[in-house]
Amino acid sequence: MIETTTANRVTTSDRLKLLSPLLLVVLALLVPLYVEMSRFSLSPAVFTPRLYQNVFSTWFSHLPAAPSPADYQASMKKWYAVGATPEEKASFDELCRSTSFSALESIDSVQYALPQTDASYKDELKHAGSISRPFAEHLKQVLEREGSEGASRSALSMVLLLDQMPRNIFRANQTLIYSHYDRISRSFLRHLLASPERVDRQSWVRESPIHRWFFYMPLIHSEHLEDHLLWDILAAEMRQTVVQKGDKAAIDFLDRGIVIAKQHKDIIERFGRYPYRNKVMGRDTTKAEEEWLVDGETFGA
Repeated sequence: MIETTTANRVTTSDRLKLLSPLLLVVLALLVPLYVEMSRFSLSPAVFTPRLYQNVFSTWFSHLPAAPSPADYQASMKKWYAVGATPEEKASFDELCRSTSFSALESIDSVQYALPQTDASYKDELKHAGSISRPFAEHLKQVLEREGSEGASRSALSMVLLLDQMPRNIFRANQTLIYSHYDRISRSFLRHLLASPERVDRQSWVRESPIHRWFFYMPLIHSEHLEDHLLWDILAAEMRQTVVQKGDKAAIDFLDRGIVIAKQHKDIIERFGRYPYRNKVMGRDTTKAEEEWLVDGETFGA
């Protein structure tokens, strides 16, 4: 047994003295970020009703009130370049850029730096509230000004801006999509799903599964299995509504989408992430992932 004397005893006070410099360094790094995030707000000169109208129109203007199977097929070509020529793909990318680049630039990783994360679901939930705050505050102003229906359209436009537009605009900088805009879109969606207003359940949204689908798209893009399980619940609710309405074209569209969503979830269940993102995210690829990437579905990434 080692005898502890007054000379070699390390007291709690001594330990705190040793930790103090480290704590000061950590605080020096984190406090400015917290203060900066807490003060950040969306520019009213950029985030305007016109912006939301343009984003909404860019994405949905080709759809009639009651889409037919042909309309849904045209949508796949427009949104995901299924059967599109390189020129058609580039043209739509440029339309997205003209509509949304300035707004996305105003909230990029320099203008709106997000807190560091360990990439766990628990850590994501920890930061979701602070990340979504300026967007939630802005939507509250829209709600007070335009009411529930106007707020729901603006909220969907915001989700499209954060989740879909970056994928068309920043094809050459996918790290920015996955590490920045996706985090914001998921945080904003978490806020929407937790809000009593539930703008995703407004009557016009419930009657239009193709609009409601895009409210929940950030969950499919997530690498957290918990988000995919949540999407399953929301998709079942969507499908039940569509079946009750008896819209066969919408049911067919939704069922195809559910299959695609399951393909995404299967990858997450198998690898815990999307292997095709490894390179741009600076992650090492395992042997199993390398073998899968030879023929695996990468969804155009």
